[in-house]
Amino acid sequence: MPEIISRADAKAAGLKRYFTGKPCPRGHIAERYVNSKGCRECGRILGQLSDTKAYYHATRIERLIDGGKYKAKDRGHAALDPATLRPYPADSRCDKCMKVAKLCIDHDHVTGQFRGWLCQNCNRGIGMLDDNRDGLLEAVDYLDGKLPWQ
Repeated sequence: MPEIISRADAKAAGLKRYFTGKPCPRGHIAERYVNSKGCRECGRILGQLSDTKAYYHATRIERLIDGGKYKAKDRGHAALDPATLRPYPADSRCDKCMKVAKLCIDHDHVTGQFRGWLCQNCNRGIGMLDDNRDGLLEAVDYLDGKLPWQ
């Protein structure tokens, strides 16, 4: 384990790296670069993936879960429970319409339970129908010509 040294002390000593003993946002306890504050282990992983597009896709689910925690809190509903998450489909097919597309995580806003991988159109449509069966059935009645006042 490297010696603990602050970024300011490392910069003053002309060092390229420093070590705080604290984990980076991704949980690595590793040296960090003085110029960028970046974690050396994150840099190593990024180098193995060889390009930022591969790194972006390799960390996408992690970012969706982390970002969703804050959105859920702001909107007053339960965040996704990562333990219920199913792996991203290899064929990128939506669980509802079966089209190949960029997929979104769909989860129950009350319990936080993962429901499935949906394309943006299906996810948006279900969300606009209030994420419940009643909203969907009212839409079906409307399409069948049964209006609420009839």
